Amino acid sequence: MAEVQAALARLTPAASAAIEEYRALGQDARKAVADADAQIVPLAASIEKAAVAAEATLADARSVLGEDSPLRDDLSEALQEITKAARSLRALTDYLDRHPEAVVVGKRPERRR
Repeated sequence: MAEVQAALARLTPAASAAIEEYRALGQDARKAVADADAQIVPLAASIEKAAVAAEATLADARSVLGEDSPLRDDLSEALQEITKAARSLRALTDYLDRHPEAVVVGKRPERRR
């Protein structure tokens, strides 16, 4: 019995120290979780606000570029005009390739039939 008591006397300080370290570790873990939670909650709120703003932006884009949108019609007309202008420039460059002197003397009058 004396040997058991002596062994317990030797183990008790080490066990007490280990228990105290586990207690401190538990407190640190609680603090870390609380800190992480405090950071995650505002981040989640920011993400939610960004998602709401993105949805609003997409709704605006759909209304501006929708099938019956006047802006879409105007854009289509503008692209058609740009295409016509590109054709005209292509025709002019082709003519100048065939008649480079036209830059100096001008276009020859067309013959009347």
